[in-house]
Formats: sequence, structure tokens, C-alpha cells
Amino acid sequence: MNDSEFLQCECEGLDHEKFNSILSDELRKNITVHDVFNRDYCVMLSVDKIDEDEGLSVHEYLTDLKGKMGVYGLWIEHTECYDHDMHRMLCLYIGKGFALGRIKRHITEKWPEQELLYVTFYECENRIAKYIEQLFLDNYDFPLNSEENTGEGFLATVWDSERYSIGTNLHEISDRLANKFPGRFQ
Repeated sequence: MNDSEFLQCECEGLDHEKFNSILSDELRKNITVHDVFNRDYCVMLSVDKIDEDEGLSVHEYLTDLKGKMGVYGLWIEHTECYDHDMHRMLCLYIGKGFALGRIKRHITEKWPEQELLYVTFYECENRIAKYIEQLFLDNYDFPLNSEENTGEGFLATVWDSERYSIGTNLHEISDRLANKFPGRFQ
């Protein structure tokens, strides 16, 4: 910017079009709780039984999340409806960011021992992930979140038996097991 441009009147010529366009497009997205937790990635981990000598490590189970940005939830089963073969799940932690490393750290630092862990993941841009995470924290109480968690009530969802039992990436996990232990899976 030269001196003559600096001294010109600044009452006009403000260009916020790019920002306004991005904001309008992103906030117009129709994202629901169902989209975030029931559509994409879901995997079950028995954290206390995962031993690299016996099966897959936590990292190997979650490797599909490597390099992915988004919102993730850490869940436990709350109740099961035998009449409808459905499972009511309770979210204990909500987070955002590059999922693989963060989830692995949360497992060691926050997850109760001998508790089955269900991980869901919704891939989205960082700023959308920040917004979604904060909106959840403002509206629900997550027992393992402490900062900025002012919501009340608990976040629950219902999964069918297939999602509950095998998640969304059974084929990938089966391939990893077969590659790791070729003699066992022939």
C-alpha cells in the first residue's frame, strides 16, 4: 500500500465478500445430530483386551482416521431394546481435530478401564468441527469433557444391531487382521 492509498477515505470499498460467502455457505449446511453420529464412521474397541500379539492395536483399529479432520464422539452402550434389537448409546466425550492422535490420547487419559468404547467420526473442515463441537458442549453435558461444557442433559442416540456390533468398517478391519496374521485367516 502506498501513502496515497493509505490517506484515502476508508468509508467505502470494504471487501468482505469472500468471508461473507464462505460464512453463508457453511452455516447454510443442514447438519443434524444423526448426520454427525449415525451416518459415517463407527468402530467398537474393547480397550482392555486389545493386545498387538493377539489382535489389532488401537492404532490399527483407528487407522482409517489418519489425517482426517472432524468431530468425534466416545460412546458407551446405555441400554438395549430386545423388542426392536436397538441399542441406546450415551456419548461421554465430544472432540474435534485430527482424530487419530486425539482419540488415542483420550483413550489412555480419560477412558474408564474395562469399558467398551465406541468411536464415531464425522469428517468436516476445522472451523465447522469447532462450531459443531462447541454447539454440542453448549447443549449437552459430557461427563469426560470439562472445558467449555455448559450444557445440560446427556447426548444419546440409537443404533441398530449391525452398527452396534460391527460398526462401519468391518471389511477394512478384517483385511488388517488377515494381513497381520496370515496363517489364522486362510
